[in-house]
Amino acid sequence: MGDPLQHVQPRDPLKIPAQTFNIFCDAAEDFLKRRRGIGGQAAGPGDLRQTGIVLVKNSSGAARERFDVLGIDGPLFSPTDAPDQFKNRVILDGVVPTADHAAKFAVLLEPAGEDAIAAGCVAGVCVAKLDVDIEAHEFADVDPASCAALKTAGAGGAQILWKEAGTGSVLGIVRIGPPTSTPRRCTAVAKGAIAAGAAGTVDNVAPIDGLPSPVANAEEEVSVTNVTAIAADDDGNMEILWDATNEVWRAYPLECPA
Repeated sequence: MGDPLQHVQPRDPLKIPAQTFNIFCDAAEDFLKRRRGIGGQAAGPGDLRQTGIVLVKNSSGAARERFDVLGIDGPLFSPTDAPDQFKNRVILDGVVPTADHAAKFAVLLEPAGEDAIAAGCVAGVCVAKLDVDIEAHEFADVDPASCAALKTAGAGGAQILWKEAGTGSVLGIVRIGPPTSTPRRCTAVAKGAIAAGAAGTVDNVAPIDGLPSPVANAEEEVSVTNVTAIAADDDGNMEILWDATNEVWRAYPLECPA
């Protein structure tokens, strides 16, 4: 047999041998896989693929639009029930996000009908819909019970590289990656007296650990718990530390009460 990819001339009769047709099909299939960054077979050393874009099943109970957000509920195929599918292709199960899906989400890169499978970004840079409360926020994460957008915050699983101006619903460019930490150590000023062992609020929060501020401005208040046996006066200087286990700010007065 001659060259299966031999070109034809204008007005020549078009006869496509089976070998040539199969080559076209293989090339088209390979193109579609590479465009989505996926593959039906395990990737070898010379066949690396973009793992930040994977397939996600829409198990949220409704059709979803491009750039909607799904919480990652685990793999669609388990290594026990379907070992070959689990090893050869990553397909995740996506659901309506909850607080447990913080930093574990996918941004859909195409529309997905109910129970359909679509491409989603779980790591790397992509366009995303953002729900902005405070323009100064530099991060975003899931908005529990909503697939509509990522919610901006002082920390989260996506860093905002750029976004449209204003608050409310905007488009932005985010970098999805390991979650950023809320500043662990800050100075603050008591807003009202805070008794020993009691809860209260502080403002003028300023990080002293080199991490981003947890607030957008000096007037924003933060709830704290005074964990010492010393009361804090109104406008008293304090140091606050983030307790990630209990998700509270622990406050330590820096001055003796008047």
